[in-house]
Order: sequence, then C-alpha cells, then structure tokens
Amino acid sequence: MEIDKRFDLEFQKVKGLNKNWLPWIGKDYVESPKKILIVGESSYLTEDVDVNQYDYNRNMIEKVGMLQGVLYETDPNKFIDERHKKLEKILSVNPEDINTKRTFWKKVASYNLIQTPLESREKKDRPHYQLFLDGWDTFFQVIDIIKPHYCLMNGVNSFDHFYERYAGNFGLSLLEKNKLDKIGNTFPKRIILKNESTGAKTILLFIKHTSCPMT
Repeated sequence: MEIDKRFDLEFQKVKGLNKNWLPWIGKDYVESPKKILIVGESSYLTEDVDVNQYDYNRNMIEKVGMLQGVLYETDPNKFIDERHKKLEKILSVNPEDINTKRTFWKKVASYNLIQTPLESREKKDRPHYQLFLDGWDTFFQVIDIIKPHYCLMNGVNSFDHFYERYAGNFGLSLLEKNKLDKIGNTFPKRIILKNESTGAKTILLFIKHTSCPMT
C-alpha cells in the first residue's frame, strides 16, 4: 500500500473520526509543495463492499485510485468506481493512464466528511444537520494534523452547514465564504480559512458531487 501512516496515532485521538475510516495519506503527500485533501461526503451501507470494514477508506482509494489490492484483484470490473474517474478528470488526471493515476493518489490525502454510514443514497437517507456539524468538527481536527493547502470538497451541501464560530473553536478564522460563478446547473463555492497560530491558509473548493450528472 502506497500510504503514509505517520499520522495514525494522531488520527486515533481525533474526536468523532470513525476509527475504521482513517484518512488516506499518499506516501508523497507530505513532500508535495501544494498539499491537496480530497473530501468526499458520505459512505453507504448499500455499497458493493462492507463500508464498516477496517481501513475501508484506504482500501477504497487503493482499489479505485491505485488499482491495487485484494478488492481490485478479486473483481476489477465490479469495483471500478465511475465517481472517482470523474473526480480524476476534474483534476486533469487521465483515469485510463495507470501510472498517472497512481502518481496522483500518492501525492494527495482523502477521507469523507460524514463519519457515520448512511442507509442508502435515497433522499430520505441524506445526511442531516447534526451529521454535517459533527463532520465539520472532525474536519477541523484532521486539517490541523495534515495541514493541506487545498481541500476539494466533493459536493456542495456541506457549505451551507459551515459556521465560522465552530471553526473559531479550533483556532481558525474565516477569510472568505462565497458562491462562485455557475458551472452547468451548480454554483461552485469557496471558503478560505486562516490558522491563527501559524498564519497558514487553507482553501476549500466545493464542487458538484461526482455521483451527479456533470451538466
């Protein structure tokens, strides 16, 4: 597994982080001049694999990003995830080029904002208000550990549940919270945070979720 586990002891102490879902940290992430954290939204109990399994998040990235691991080798057609291909294309990564894919995922970090598995993708099972608030609390702790420069938020719903006062509880101040020009039928959104202790900035860009049609 092409992963950096140096932060695992700190992740284990993060309040609210599902310990079966520790973030994927590519082995070259720390040395990357522009550190990118990709933040998905939710995991579902109706997935092809057991989302409650230990290291699910890491196994998934190894499978769909690195094209390696037991899950991929067992059934490469069943487990190829079109959502990840769309995400890679958005980030100018050719999903058909295995070497390019692997190089990309070695340089980035990834995890999901919502730390509780949802029953299904049906509207009635969508994340509720408190799940988003809890997810943000966990997010603030995670970025304090791995210090990304950029966060690509896969989905725009969490933007509406971001509150400056909660970020302030973790030593972060809000420099910007804006809706950007419309792309297709969705408005991308942006948040810029500043770490009050170090002065470092983190830019969060919210895009239309890649499970949705990209029109």
